[in-house]
Amino acid sequence: MIHSHNKEDSLNRRYFFKLISNFAMLLSGVVTMILVPRSLGPAQYGNFSFLTDFFQRVTNSLGMGTSAAFFTKISQRQNEHKILIFYTYFTCVVIVVVAVFIAVCLYTDIHNAIWPDQKTPFILMAAVWAVLTWNLQNLNKVTDAYGLTVKAEKAQILQRLIAVCLIVSFFFSGRLHIGTLFIYHYLIMGVLHAFWICILFRSRPTLLHDLQKDFRLKKEELKLYYREFYDYCHPIIVMTFIGLFVGIFDRWLLQNYAGSVQQGFYSLSQRIGMLCFMFTSAMTPLITREFSVAFAENNIRHMGELFRKYIPLLYSLSAYFSCFLLFQADNLIQIIGGEEFQGAKMAVMIMAVYPIHQTYGQLSGSVFFATERTDLYRNITLIFLMIGLPITYILITPGAFGYNAGAVGLAVKMVCIQFFAVNVQLYYNTKLMNLNFWYYFFHQISCLSVFLLIAYGVSWGGEIIFKPFTETALIKFLVSGLIYTIFIGVLIKINPKIIGISQKQLNDFYAKMKTKVSIRK
Repeated sequence: MIHSHNKEDSLNRRYFFKLISNFAMLLSGVVTMILVPRSLGPAQYGNFSFLTDFFQRVTNSLGMGTSAAFFTKISQRQNEHKILIFYTYFTCVVIVVVAVFIAVCLYTDIHNAIWPDQKTPFILMAAVWAVLTWNLQNLNKVTDAYGLTVKAEKAQILQRLIAVCLIVSFFFSGRLHIGTLFIYHYLIMGVLHAFWICILFRSRPTLLHDLQKDFRLKKEELKLYYREFYDYCHPIIVMTFIGLFVGIFDRWLLQNYAGSVQQGFYSLSQRIGMLCFMFTSAMTPLITREFSVAFAENNIRHMGELFRKYIPLLYSLSAYFSCFLLFQADNLIQIIGGEEFQGAKMAVMIMAVYPIHQTYGQLSGSVFFATERTDLYRNITLIFLMIGLPITYILITPGAFGYNAGAVGLAVKMVCIQFFAVNVQLYYNTKLMNLNFWYYFFHQISCLSVFLLIAYGVSWGGEIIFKPFTETALIKFLVSGLIYTIFIGVLIKINPKIIGISQKQLNDFYAKMKTKVSIRK
């Protein structure tokens, strides 16, 4: 049974609104992806992605895993507003450290080595972008922890509509370039900050007064919270900074040896992959919250029920999108980037697979944080980070030991390392919850294989059928998607186990949908 409070929405309802919000984000993201790469071109698009990726990694690493600790603890102790105050202090420290780091780099001229061929104004703008993004993610954790997901997601849907209007106006006015792209992000993040803060204070009328009253924490309270967060996070602090180095090193090698165009190709493939992940990522904070509550009550059995119910299903959902996009890479690039991005085809095909196991990584990783086994999570992650480091060098660099594979090389490394790392995490989590590891492992293989086969058949058949009638990429993409969805739907009807559910669960779902439709009539 899902734990809930009277004033909170059920898990299914919260997920529904997360899903609707992510669908709005998907539509907004598609519009942005069509307009931005075409306006900027591969080189400038690569520069934007290189800088924003760098500073996003820096801010996340300076967070040292505290975001997960913050979410876990505020989910468990929702009336303890001083946790919010302490984390506000910590956020200010992160901002100061980022500012000092940039100042030192610019003053000593080492910025040319760290950010090759990048202009100073864009470096500064990327840093501001990363800080706003990180703070927005933490604010979203607060709304989820307080059970305000539905209201927060409604606000995000409105924000995405505003975002589409803004980006379209920039594009058609001929003012969409790297500078205005940063301004666009500032505006839409500012709007969402305002929406969520209003929701937070309206839903908890005494919160603002409590925060103002206790904003100056006592020295003893600071020490207490510091120790609590440190005990939670210290196992992953080393991992966080090694992850920072490895992540930056990957993109820096690509920028330094392959150039901005290859960086643009990889960035486009990464963004397309992220579209597949939007639907499953909606569930991650909600499941993490439920895991945290169940673990606080020492209810391992309930954790296992949640894992068994949601993880295979969400993996299958991610595989459904990814397998289709893999074989639609040609059409997708024509729609999004145009002829300038044709060189990104292979990278797009490979990175389309990345979100499939990213789903397992996010949801399985949430179990480690909810159960406070951050030391084990650190050890697994560190091993695969270190394995990936030489692989990146070999695949990207030219010379006797290098393959000079550019964006394709980095994409191959990311997918392979993630597959093995995620399954090691899965092994330890199934062991904790007394679940069968091999069931989940073979479900990955069987589901992926069948979906790939159907996606390939639809793509191959589509090329033959469409050739005499149309060469329009969008029409081919949409019609192929419809046919692919019909085949997948028939498959699920015949054998629902392919997506990790039983025939009874499927029948119950149909019955529930019929009831809702009849009520509306």
